[in-house]
Amino acid sequence: MLTQVSKHVKNGAADASAASLVEQQMLFRDVFGGEEELPVSRLFNMVLALEEIDRFEDACFYNWHMSFVAEEAVPEKSDFPSEVALALQLGPGESAWLEHSWLAAPEWIVLLSHGPWEGDPLGDFVRQCLEPFVGAEETVPSLLAMREHFRDRLSAMRSRLQANFQPEIVLLVEGATEAILIPHFATLLKIDANVVLILACGGAKQLQRRYIALSDITRLPVWCLMDRDADEQIAAVQELLRPAKDQLHVWHDGEIEDSLSVAVLLRHLNMFLSRLGAASPVLPDEFEADVSRTSSLDRIWRSRGLGDFDKVGFAKYLAEHMSSTEVPEQVKHLLRLMISHVGAAKNGRT
Repeated sequence: MLTQVSKHVKNGAADASAASLVEQQMLFRDVFGGEEELPVSRLFNMVLALEEIDRFEDACFYNWHMSFVAEEAVPEKSDFPSEVALALQLGPGESAWLEHSWLAAPEWIVLLSHGPWEGDPLGDFVRQCLEPFVGAEETVPSLLAMREHFRDRLSAMRSRLQANFQPEIVLLVEGATEAILIPHFATLLKIDANVVLILACGGAKQLQRRYIALSDITRLPVWCLMDRDADEQIAAVQELLRPAKDQLHVWHDGEIEDSLSVAVLLRHLNMFLSRLGAASPVLPDEFEADVSRTSSLDRIWRSRGLGDFDKVGFAKYLAEHMSSTEVPEQVKHLLRLMISHVGAAKNGRT
């Protein structure tokens, strides 16, 4: 919020960051808000806040709120309708977050007019959420009705919206290869995986750290997908898993490249090499027994004067050229298992 405000105020980020919480909220509203039909924008912003409250632990909002309370000698009061938080039985931090969202509501209603956002899936989604509530009063029944409508529209439009908007489950993977290929495999299998937020962590150690951080703050299930050789991190994550919520899965073949059949790998590998101008095709006997595919591919690449194997480039190529019959079985199993758990995860929240 501060970054966006600072782009629009003359004195810059330092003045905005020195302001109290309510002053920051009012600055944001002055820059991005509007007075015409403001109630519907406030209602929608509160719906977003309630969805965030569903997805994050109470401590996140409490710690955020207390960081401001500790800095302000006299807490400032706004005209927020506090009966809304009371009716929803929210805790102190959650109530503060709802009030923050009410005060700092941007002018969402502008999306009902013509503009560059037309045709954008997220813009269409917001517009459909707003339209039935133009002119609605800021009451608890209106808020709950809009939230129900929000969830109906989200379910109907889920396949058009990106996974980083209102995800239902988080999948941590070690590298970019999995983050590129798994969504594509889901598309090939006609599995709507837009409820799955996939985060590439940059290695097993970083995945472990990311899991520890996320499991402390989110109510969403966090699943971890790790390469077989990460023994120490696999053991550590296994001990940390939250019961009945999080899961750890390990590539039983080693890593994602090892899960492809030799025939599939060679066909696509040689087509990819031909694009790079390599004259000699890769033969099956160039893959050493008991050596990971990535290590063999590094050697094959260097022997052809191509440097290290381009994992990301090859993953992007596979995403464009693989067929549904070539998707590895363990990927199919993982995707179907995750989607089957989404309904239970949603029911386990509010």
